[in-house]
Amino acid sequence: MDTRLSLISAVLFLSLPACASGVGSDEAIGTESEAMGSTYMQKGEYLFPNQAIWSSDCGYQLLMQTDGNLVVRNRNSVLQWYSHTAPASGAYAKFQTDGNFVLSSFNGGAALWTTGTSNAGGVSLKQQSDANVVMTNSGGGLVWNLGLVKPISGNCVSAPKWTTDTTVLANTDLPGADLTSSASPHIGDCGGKCAANASCNAWTWVPGSGGWCYLKSSVPASTNAPGMMSGRVNKICHGCI
Repeated sequence: MDTRLSLISAVLFLSLPACASGVGSDEAIGTESEAMGSTYMQKGEYLFPNQAIWSSDCGYQLLMQTDGNLVVRNRNSVLQWYSHTAPASGAYAKFQTDGNFVLSSFNGGAALWTTGTSNAGGVSLKQQSDANVVMTNSGGGLVWNLGLVKPISGNCVSAPKWTTDTTVLANTDLPGADLTSSASPHIGDCGGKCAANASCNAWTWVPGSGGWCYLKSSVPASTNAPGMMSGRVNKICHGCI
C-alpha cells in the first residue's frame, strides 16, 4: 500500500470549498455501483462526526456531532432534537443493510441509539424541510419518522449548505492519492478524521497493529483487500451556482 473526531460541534461543521460538487457489525455494506452523493442517505452509508444531511431548502440538518450526539439543527444552528448519547466521542451513525439506522460507539460495539427498523423495508433516510427525519421504503411509503414538525424557511441561494455522508466499502483498498496517514483503532476514528479534513474525499483503514488510517485527496480505483475498509465521501451542495 502507498504511504498514506458537545453540542458546540455544530459550529465546527465542515469548512468545504465554496462550490465543489460532489445493532450490527461493520458488515460488507457498500458497492461501487451506488450513486455518489444525494440529498438523502441510502443503505450502506454512514454519518461520521461533522457529517450531515440537509433538507432540500437548507432549513434543517441531521448532524453527527463530535460529542456522540446525533442532532437535528435548523439553519441558524438552533437545536431541535438530539439522541441523548453524549458523551461518546467518535460515535457514528450507519444505515445498515437490514434497514436499521444505528448510532454506534467508537469501536463499533453496542448500539447507542437505533430506529428499530431492521427488516422493515426501509431504503432511504431523508431530512425534510419541516424538520422531520423520515425513512421510506422502495415505493415511497413511510417506515419510520422522528416526529418533528417545526417549519422554518430555508434559503439555499443566500446560504448554500453541504450534505455529506460516506459510503463504506468492506474488504476494499483505495491505493494511492494519499494525503496523510496515522494510527487509527477503528473505522469510526478514520472516517472522522476524513470528515474533519476538507481536502479528504476518501479513506482506507488497515487492521492489525492497532490499525492505520490513510486519508485520500481523491477516490482511487478500488482493489479487493480482505480485512481492509474504505470510505468514499459523498458531497452535494444545496444552493451552489
